Amino acid sequence: MDNKINFMSRILAEHGNLNRVEFGDALWNSVLRPSISHCCGAWLTSSKENEDLLSSIQFRAAKIIMKTKVNMSKAALLIELGWEPINDFLNRQRASYFSYINNLPNKRLCKIVFDEMHAFSAHAWDYLPALKTVFESVGLDYLYHVNDFNKEMFNAFMGQFSSTKLRKEIMSKSSLREYITFYRHKGKQPYLEDMRDFEGSRLKLLCRTNSLCLNNLLNKMSLKNSNKCSLCDCNVVEDLCHFLLLCPALERVRRPLLNDISFNTVELDFVDLPNYIKIKLLIGDCGFYINEIEGMYLDGIGRNLLKKLYHERNIILAQSNVL
Repeated sequence: MDNKINFMSRILAEHGNLNRVEFGDALWNSVLRPSISHCCGAWLTSSKENEDLLSSIQFRAAKIIMKTKVNMSKAALLIELGWEPINDFLNRQRASYFSYINNLPNKRLCKIVFDEMHAFSAHAWDYLPALKTVFESVGLDYLYHVNDFNKEMFNAFMGQFSSTKLRKEIMSKSSLREYITFYRHKGKQPYLEDMRDFEGSRLKLLCRTNSLCLNNLLNKMSLKNSNKCSLCDCNVVEDLCHFLLLCPALERVRRPLLNDISFNTVELDFVDLPNYIKIKLLIGDCGFYINEIEGMYLDGIGRNLLKKLYHERNIILAQSNVL
């Protein structure tokens, strides 16, 4: 699998950033995931360690697509990309295969063997009680004994189950307490579908998942001795709010973009809004609650602002290191 991960990384590097997320999606869905799930109907992950390994492979692939090495929340990254956790996907495939075998005509040899083993599953074939555990883990153990298994119903339930599980994981992390307010769409987030602005989309994803490499995060990762802003003399923590809206060293870049924001369909003065609302409009999806036009407008401004601010930040830091 390492070879395929390296293949994905190499292909994306050669492809460049144009439509990178869509192309990375295609590589995951058509190359890596089929390699992982091949014949998964007949095998099960035998331990928590194996499940964690599969999850880590998916996480590595997602980070390669988004061109980041930051150790962000797996759940948040999967939600942003609209990806189903790999172990949930494998369980759906296994349930589908179980249904197929279970509903074969009784005269088929494999069906006869299956039924005989099913009758003595506790002693004869570890696969069957393990598969029963799959059903029980999502609260659908009654389907294990139903011959008219409804694949569509199971898939719909599993989709909701995966979504709820990811949300619970996010809500358990204090560092992501704002994230739930940032997104509204199921599936891949719309801002990632802009094929010509990968860098803006990448920075927006890092901000939304509290993974942008500002001093506050770097200090928590023990990569910086201080969490204070290195650009200005304010002696305050360099968090997203300070970087995006407050740092005086970036005001020259920030002011023209924010002062020019005007709404077409609602009477709002962006400059007078509280900072936490400004962040949710620029980084989150709150603009879409006004309407689609305003949401797309603020999304474009937010990504453009992030690119210019982060570029300016890097220039200032580079100059200070030279001096």
